[in-house]
Amino acid sequence: MSKLKVFGFVLVMVLLLTVQAFGWPPSGQYGYGSIAFDQGWCNWKKERGTVSFSQSSVETLFSESADICPNSNYCKAQASESASYQVLGTDLLSLNDAQLVFSKDESLLLATGAMAAGQGGPLLAVGAKKGSSTSSPDGEYYLMYYERDFLGVDKGQNRLSMGIAQFSGNVLTTNEKLACNGTQCVNGYYSGLSLSYSYKVEADGTLKGCLKEGGPCQDSEYVPVGYIGSDGKLAIITIPAEFYPYTADDFMLLVSMKKGDKQYFEADLEGKWVIGGFGDEEGTVVGMLGIMNCNNAGACSGTMKKYTKSMAKVESFNTTFSVDQSGSINGFENGPSYDTLRGAIGNNGNTVLLGIGRLMMVGVKTDAPLSISGLTLKKGWNLVGLISGNSKDIKELVQGKEDKMQSVWKWVQSKQGWAVYLPQQEKQNPGATSTYAGQKGFDIISNINPGEGFWINVINIGDNESIVIDY
Repeated sequence: MSKLKVFGFVLVMVLLLTVQAFGWPPSGQYGYGSIAFDQGWCNWKKERGTVSFSQSSVETLFSESADICPNSNYCKAQASESASYQVLGTDLLSLNDAQLVFSKDESLLLATGAMAAGQGGPLLAVGAKKGSSTSSPDGEYYLMYYERDFLGVDKGQNRLSMGIAQFSGNVLTTNEKLACNGTQCVNGYYSGLSLSYSYKVEADGTLKGCLKEGGPCQDSEYVPVGYIGSDGKLAIITIPAEFYPYTADDFMLLVSMKKGDKQYFEADLEGKWVIGGFGDEEGTVVGMLGIMNCNNAGACSGTMKKYTKSMAKVESFNTTFSVDQSGSINGFENGPSYDTLRGAIGNNGNTVLLGIGRLMMVGVKTDAPLSISGLTLKKGWNLVGLISGNSKDIKELVQGKEDKMQSVWKWVQSKQGWAVYLPQQEKQNPGATSTYAGQKGFDIISNINPGEGFWINVINIGDNESIVIDY
């Protein structure tokens, strides 16, 4: 079966989707990078490539590597795929189960594992729009990346890095501070990391680097490491696998953003942001998907979904950011903190980088009508969990989808038995659940409570279709 690997998602090419008339079609080509943990067939995975949007379809050219590459179907030096997409609204489209969010100016796109059902664990993917001619980066850039290095015992196997990248004379120099957990990390930090590499930018925006320090480098020693945005303000970087295609010891996603590309104030945060994140907490890898709304004084509030391989929860938040004229948020230059959320705004006010502890977050200013509480269900049995902080009435949970749900089940721990609700039958014959439960000795579901897992049997849809419920 042909598989489409876009932004680390394993997308099965079985569903042709039609563009709806929202008046916003994506266009052009984006260079992207992604990092993922536990997508089903591996533990760690990274991907780098380009995705090109036409009127109703995408074409991708990508390379990928993972910590486990059982055969060439899973790790590829280069491959290409295509698929159709569906426009869900301005700045938002669906590619099979995945939803892609675009910034208002279309300079950046964002995807996370929480946007797709059944995709395994956390994932973060970021893409920068390319142009027919691409400006080379020049000057100081904010940089932020999450890295998992199996051989990185000196400075920490799991780490978030924040710092400044200097692009000058085809030499990239970085000065960084790490929040890490390695042998040289003192109280969770490693300071004073400085690296220097040679680089060059191809006409199509491909960023190539010579990964040996000191140079000089021959042309054959430059390898693709990422992409530069069409105006030279953004760089998306991943590091190639060292032992491709059998193993890879280094998994990284880096986003670099021009420092002070304009004069910034708290008012530049005003608007709606969609935020994707990736990192770890005490070694447990987590992903994040959030919606944040800010006013012109830097006061922001929103909802964040935090998820691991096996669970997810949604939390509300309120915070106020301090922004300096170069775009630093809460003192980006001080590096990562386990107590303070720090970051930067740039790309003409359309992108934010945020970090706390060993969690990296990328946000795009957008009009995308995205909900983080929607749950995608496939035909047949779906095992899901309630992630909101409040109980959900079963009738409210299934409202509008009763004809497509044969039954809902959950285990009642206090009674050591099953409880059931029959949405389709209840719609046709109120009281049907009570009759069935009484005959079989089951309880009746009235509510789904926070933290409870439950089964839903979906019917009356195609094998490759899905429905979405708000939970």
